[in-house]
Amino acid sequence: MLAEGPVRYEVLQPRVLELPLVWNTDLNKILVLGHRSGRLPIEGLAPSERTPKPGCTIRLRTEESL
Repeated sequence: MLAEGPVRYEVLQPRVLELPLVWNTDLNKILVLGHRSGRLPIEGLAPSERTPKPGCTIRLRTEESL
């Protein structure tokens, strides 16, 4: 899904939570770790915020986009 372009959190979240045994805390942890590594930039996430929220846009940074 992210390979197709930027995705808003409120679109990504319900799709990921349809997967068996995946919880919202798991999704947020993956997104935050990806954001910190630079692989998943999250637009709209303030430096003081710990988790993405509706309104944030998640992008996948690929080698081609560097």
